[in-house]
Amino acid sequence: MSFFQGANNFVIEGSTFEIIHVEGGTSGIAALQEASQPDATHDSSARHPAPKCFPGTREQYVQDIIEWAEGSSNNTNIAIYRVRGAAGVGKTAVAQTCAELLQNTNRLGVSFFFSINRPGDHHRFVPSLAYQLSTQFPGYSSIVNRIMQRNKALVSKNITSQYDALITRPLRELEKSGSPLEPRIILVDGLDECLDKAAQCEIIEIAAASVRGVATPFRWIFFSRPESHIEATFSSANIAPLCHTDAIPVTRDSDKEIESYLRGGLENILRARNIRIPVHAPCPLDEDIRILVSACAGLFIYAATVLRFIEHYPSLGIDEPLRIILTASSTPLGSHLTHKPRSSVLSPFVDLDAFYTLIMQRIPQPTLRFLQLSLAAMFYGGFMDASSCSAAHLSNTLGFSEIEFRSICSRVLAVIDFCDLPWQIKTHKGTAVLSRSFEHASDREVKALRGGGRYPGCTISFYHRSFCDYLEDPSRSGIFCITQIPIQTELFRICLERHHIFSESLVIQGTSLVLAPNITASASSLTWPYPDAQNEFVNSYAKARAFNQVGALLFRLIRVGALDQKLMSEIAMTDHRKRMLNRAAIYSKGSYTSLTYGATGLMQVIKGTIFRYVPPAEFGKFDILFFKEVSLPNKRDALFRPPILISIFKALKRQVKLKQSRRYSPTFLSRCTAMVHEIIRETENSGVYVCGKGQASYFWYWEINTDQRFYFEFETCNLTEAESMYRENGTNIFR
Repeated sequence: MSFFQGANNFVIEGSTFEIIHVEGGTSGIAALQEASQPDATHDSSARHPAPKCFPGTREQYVQDIIEWAEGSSNNTNIAIYRVRGAAGVGKTAVAQTCAELLQNTNRLGVSFFFSINRPGDHHRFVPSLAYQLSTQFPGYSSIVNRIMQRNKALVSKNITSQYDALITRPLRELEKSGSPLEPRIILVDGLDECLDKAAQCEIIEIAAASVRGVATPFRWIFFSRPESHIEATFSSANIAPLCHTDAIPVTRDSDKEIESYLRGGLENILRARNIRIPVHAPCPLDEDIRILVSACAGLFIYAATVLRFIEHYPSLGIDEPLRIILTASSTPLGSHLTHKPRSSVLSPFVDLDAFYTLIMQRIPQPTLRFLQLSLAAMFYGGFMDASSCSAAHLSNTLGFSEIEFRSICSRVLAVIDFCDLPWQIKTHKGTAVLSRSFEHASDREVKALRGGGRYPGCTISFYHRSFCDYLEDPSRSGIFCITQIPIQTELFRICLERHHIFSESLVIQGTSLVLAPNITASASSLTWPYPDAQNEFVNSYAKARAFNQVGALLFRLIRVGALDQKLMSEIAMTDHRKRMLNRAAIYSKGSYTSLTYGATGLMQVIKGTIFRYVPPAEFGKFDILFFKEVSLPNKRDALFRPPILISIFKALKRQVKLKQSRRYSPTFLSRCTAMVHEIIRETENSGVYVCGKGQASYFWYWEINTDQRFYFEFETCNLTEAESMYRENGTNIFR
């Protein structure tokens, strides 16, 4: 192929051409990009406008880090710079400012910002590092492209193996070729927001091993909360000598900086509203600013929340929202916000709680109740700690309309970020017919619909975890707490009703679910469907996810709530078989890894049966006591039948085998004793439960094998078939 077809009379001098030959399929770099987390970079549009230090604030912290990175400090022999601090002190703002300054001087190699607003998937961490490096260094890009082209499965390996294959080896090859990379900085913010605690420690260990052996030309900067496991890792004997630790405390020494931040923020709000600040009467008054600074008590997140409240308050000026905030400082609820120096024993989060309470107090009923139910659904659904939540998904789960949900969110924009995104559905060539269910689409199409773990459309997330902590703790939030029994009970009733609606709209056909004869489209069961109601592909998937979420919430509330027997009896009569088949339909689209009681396991769906497996390599992380406490039925549980008869049958079968293999004839008493021990062993380490009643039930089998060190379970409607598959294939099902 000619690159300059038809061209003549020109010369190219001093240029380098790099040709990457791709034999088929996507290129290695494209595969690497797909496995990365583009939203995690410091200059990502998803983070715009990213929080950064207001001019004149946090200057010493930024200066110390930049001097270390430039090699002009006394710590240049230290290869890891660690910044720790409590929630809300402004670590991310410092990290963002440093990342921008380092990029301007070409010293930044990679930036990665973990966040509560995005899934903290550690599997995407190393691919993100590699992809960012590949965009800057052509030689490295060529090598990584070749490596990934040969083995795209590298991105599915553990992160230590990923780092060795995608970072260390390519850089070593570059060095041997005489083109080594110049020293660069890798900046990681919010390490504690990574979902897997073990992965947080592993990332630190990777960085330490990298600099200890001088395997890569990188130095690392970490920003995180002082979580115990992170502290222990940085303090270990083989890592501590490599690190310099700096702390950003919650201290009143920051009052001047917070004052500057508040003044500048208020001026920006007035300027944005085209309100001129009178020279003779500056607004706000100095006394007002002093009260706000005292209320912040050294916590920048408080000041940021104040400014967001004023910015989103529905008034032209700032006097009214400012008076509301200042009044809170003199009421009994905020009586601790005084002009006197704060006692060292008082937590600054008490002040933040007072402000959050103020926000909640201004929400009228019944909007407040709807908000509490929505937040409770996020809490029990695991969305507070994991990522942003799809607004449409949450609405479809609870049965709220789009208008209702938008109205709820508009009341709390000071603490909740409602991101109004368009419904962008990515499709590939050969897209499944949009008038058919997602079950008829390819794995690739459904993966595109999920968007790498996110559902298309508007999202809801929290500006900071401190609001989540406040809502979960009744001693902090009082009547606004989302874990109180009345909220649990009401959420349970709503989920029961939604479960019935979803269940009645579907009928079982083999091991699949199809629309009931009287239902023309999945959109009819949704309260916030895809704008095109005829798009069955999207709406059927939205319905399946909402149905699955409803079931998950019901089971979670059964385990943690104090529900009355009437509600427990109602859940026992619902159609659990359809719920299980719906879950199987979702998980049948592609292979999955799942976090199972602290361990990373595998999940596979075969013929409508869901198999899960925690392999020996992960079994050490499997929390057996927590599993038995949370998952196994208790005496109040009306859903599951006890497994004792099946256990007795298994014990008898084992005793028959033992009897046939022994040369002596045991006494009747010894046989009975052995059988009792076998029954106890079976009920402690395995079980078969029937969830539901009659044709609306399904089976759940679980097994903890402490000898071979693995956990295995399956959910099925056909126990005989599932047992046969397990007996014939064992854990090879997952290979």
